[in-house]
Amino acid sequence: PSQHAGGILSHMHMRVVLQRLFSPRAIAIAMCSAAARFDAPAVLAQAADDRSAPAAEVIRALKEIECAPPPAATAEDLSGRWELVFSTAAAKLPLIDGYMPNREVLEWDLAARRLKLEIETLPLLPKVRVVGEELTFDAASQTLTYSVKQKPPSQWRVLHVDRANGLLAARSSVTGLNLIRKLRGGAMRPTATLAAAALSAAASAATALRARRAVATAAAPPLGQDLCEEFALYAPPASLAPLQRGKEPIPLGVLKARGEVHRDGDWHRSVHVWLIDAAGRLLLQRRSAFKDTHPNLLDVSCAGHITGADGVVDTAVRELQEEIGVSL
Repeated sequence: PSQHAGGILSHMHMRVVLQRLFSPRAIAIAMCSAAARFDAPAVLAQAADDRSAPAAEVIRALKEIECAPPPAATAEDLSGRWELVFSTAAAKLPLIDGYMPNREVLEWDLAARRLKLEIETLPLLPKVRVVGEELTFDAASQTLTYSVKQKPPSQWRVLHVDRANGLLAARSSVTGLNLIRKLRGGAMRPTATLAAAALSAAASAATALRARRAVATAAAPPLGQDLCEEFALYAPPASLAPLQRGKEPIPLGVLKARGEVHRDGDWHRSVHVWLIDAAGRLLLQRRSAFKDTHPNLLDVSCAGHITGADGVVDTAVRELQEEIGVSL
């Protein structure tokens, strides 16, 4: 006990001395070095290898590495295609611990001064492709800078390079702290395909079910939905990170029928409502067998598309009443 107490007192004393003598960044670096032994690079390597590192430890590792002196990454280190493994932005989303549930691959082409980002959402939907122009790398600050269309420049500040394992940790001005892994020969590791494989299997089963049902119901329209219902279309987002408060997606000023929107994979808005009781249980519902997308699969408590000029809250209130009889 006395040894532990001494350690705590010396730690507190050091913080007071540092606050009087040094800058906040110097304090952060010193406090990181004074923390209990924690092998941050090993945690990140484990996270990228088999995703078995707890999310809290991965976040801690990223934060500690950010406190450390910057690496000496070169343009050659950054070349190639990289897969996003973990993001603190994803950790803030419901039911996601930070490990990416979908595949996002980015490529920095410094020779062409261009960034390419490819995002896979669902197997039945097209990939989202984002291109950043005017890509530059400042070796002194270890910062990549690029611009997407008319938006303000975005940056990736390199924090850690693990050449042996092909890993890189960086802070993005859009998505926070990130861990990415270089793709060897363009292939994903099996652990990174688990979510995609599960979605693909579910999609295949849904496709087969629709094909069998079409024989018996070819002349009948799907029940419980209107394929001619019009949805407002929106421009594809620059990334799948949550929108900042007060910002809205960009409308295209185009209305399109539900059936055509789902067929073509156009971006449109919907609401999801998650109902959790006092015991912490989440209410799920099973989609109708006659839905045009993902029939018979489990879904959130309540969901619905935003049509016409309706707002998010108005749509949520309406769908709660229509789908499960809850009035607000």
